[in-house]
Amino acid sequence: MDREIDGLVGDGPMVRYGFAQLMELDSGLAIGLSRMPADALDWVPVTVGPDHHLVFSYVSQRVEFEGSGTKVVTPNEVVLCPSWQVYRRHDLYAVEEMTVFVAFTSECAARIGVGDELTRGTARLGPAPTEALRDAWRLAHLLRHIDPGDRSDLDHVERGLRLVTATLPGVGQRNSGVASRRPRTRRRHQELADAVREHLAVSFSDRTLPLERLAHEVGAAPQHLARVFGAETGRSIHAYRTDLRLRFVLARLPENEPLSDLAMEAGFASPSHLSDVFRSRLGVSPSRLRSQLRLGWTRPGGDDSGTNLEAGRQRRT
Repeated sequence: MDREIDGLVGDGPMVRYGFAQLMELDSGLAIGLSRMPADALDWVPVTVGPDHHLVFSYVSQRVEFEGSGTKVVTPNEVVLCPSWQVYRRHDLYAVEEMTVFVAFTSECAARIGVGDELTRGTARLGPAPTEALRDAWRLAHLLRHIDPGDRSDLDHVERGLRLVTATLPGVGQRNSGVASRRPRTRRRHQELADAVREHLAVSFSDRTLPLERLAHEVGAAPQHLARVFGAETGRSIHAYRTDLRLRFVLARLPENEPLSDLAMEAGFASPSHLSDVFRSRLGVSPSRLRSQLRLGWTRPGGDDSGTNLEAGRQRRT
């Protein structure tokens, strides 16, 4: 079931209720941005509609997916919602919900070689690569601020397709070591990792959270916890928390809040620590990325170096 109803690609309840902006592109693809007040549609059933959605969330939520159970979704994960997926969401803390999504048809998925990833027909989670998250946020920023007459469908389609092809194959995949464990062991380890992910979703800014206390609060030995979490998520607890901090700042970056305040709110030791993490993970400082986003100019292909930024300024004068 792909296009059983007429309408734009990606046109679902969130768009029709006014909670989401949508930019339909060619090639059976659309990009969108949804923003909702805290507790809006809390645990109310919602369907994604007739198209598949790849969703990047900028807040942490507990989501009940029909057919695949309740999952903790943080900004460190990307979610694949196949067509007609029904879900119910609940924020883990009171904050505006914000997500970026790429909607695409089954024909689009088949053309770009990712159709096989949709055969299971239920929602799945996977790691959100930092580069993909940055690209998703740039798309959302353009969607909010670009003049419709200045939109570049070719550039935006290419960016959306890159997000799908770079992210989708890793969604729902498990490493061979995890997959080979007994079902009961896999379930216990997944539950333990999920308990840590949910804890970090609300405590990532705590700069005094030692491993021993975290382990005690989720009921596990520190060494066992670190080993299980690494096997389940593919990264250390420290790296996972650092990514949550970085993505908290990334979501707030276009606003006017001073970077020093954002660094403290996110749990970084100092503004320089924030800058070091940004440069390490994104290849750009937060101040430079903020300037790029505000200018609303990005070179097709995603290369936004300082030289290209200056070229963009000259092009607009």
